[in-house]
Amino acid sequence: MLLAPGGWVEEVKFISGDEHIRSLSKEVASLKFKAPLPDDAPVKLVRRAVLVCTGGNFGCDFTLFTVDSVHSTE
Repeated sequence: MLLAPGGWVEEVKFISGDEHIRSLSKEVASLKFKAPLPDDAPVKLVRRAVLVCTGGNFGCDFTLFTVDSVHSTE
């Protein structure tokens, strides 16, 4: 996921997993995060995350990895 200034998600890239999860990319892109980025600078932050959804009405868990753990976007 690519975070832009203000904590907005600029892009979501689906790397792997169940194709049904891919359809949730729009929901993830609509989220806003507390990101340590200045609002007036052209800086962006790459964050890797895992979205796990269970059946029924249990919902989904979205977990962000730490910034230092992102070594590739593939």
